[in-house]
Amino acid sequence: MGRPMVIVRTGVNSLPQVDLVVQNVGPGPAKGVCFGFSAPLEASDGSVLSELSVFGRGLSPLEPGAKIVCYRDDLGDLLSHLRTDSATADHVTVRYTDLTGNRYEHDWDIEPAVYEDIRGPGRRGVDDLVRAVEGLSEGVTDGRGDGGRPTARRLPGGRENGPTEGG
Repeated sequence: MGRPMVIVRTGVNSLPQVDLVVQNVGPGPAKGVCFGFSAPLEASDGSVLSELSVFGRGLSPLEPGAKIVCYRDDLGDLLSHLRTDSATADHVTVRYTDLTGNRYEHDWDIEPAVYEDIRGPGRRGVDDLVRAVEGLSEGVTDGRGDGGRPTARRLPGGRENGPTEGG
């Protein structure tokens, strides 16, 4: 086994969602992982992540590669909240030991504001879905032509759905 390395960071893999991520990126397990926050780590709805039991009780063990992801907020909402509170960068200290009892301590800054100008894929809402369905249905009738026989329709991808026997 090797030395553990526990990191705490802002996760932005699914913008606009912002997460708080705790991960052991080292090759050995971390025991007795505990956290200290410089100030309450808040979301725009008033919830306080730093008060979650995982941060109060700590973790043991945190296996190599293990990752804990806690949803924090939507980036825009969080940044607006941080501006109104005139908050500074959040700071977290993580302490832990390895299997032989060696102690480690690291300080991490949690600064979601650095991601302010990064564009995420955006949200697809109900309006987008309605427009997509309307686009598919343009020019499509009930599928019947003259004499009650099915008519051909163009399907997505350019294929045709031709008349079928027994209509």
